[in-house]
Amino acid sequence: MIESSKPEMLDLMETGTRYEHYQELKEIFMRGIEEIARLTWKAPDDLATSDEMKIAVKLIQKRLDFLSNREKKTAYSSELAQTLREIEHDRKVTKLLCEINPPVPRVGGIDNAAGLAN
Repeated sequence: MIESSKPEMLDLMETGTRYEHYQELKEIFMRGIEEIARLTWKAPDDLATSDEMKIAVKLIQKRLDFLSNREKKTAYSSELAQTLREIEHDRKVTKLLCEINPPVPRVGGIDNAAGLAN
């Protein structure tokens, strides 16, 4: 039997998710930034490398946010934002209704609104 010369494709789920790989890469760059910060003597190249690593960490974080749909979940048209707007609207309506029709005080153990004794 003749074997293929192509390398076998690995299943991405077996080797981890993209999110996990980006997270690991971000941690590696963050460790590098910390190590450069701990150096007592820093060459100009070290400072440039540290700055490049900081930029890389920011870019990786943006990619992680994208992969986790963070922007979609927190943007104006997201479900969370719509729910918060609905809650605020309901609060305003309730406040207006209470101003127009204030609650009737209870007198003598009888609920005036329902006409029932307690």
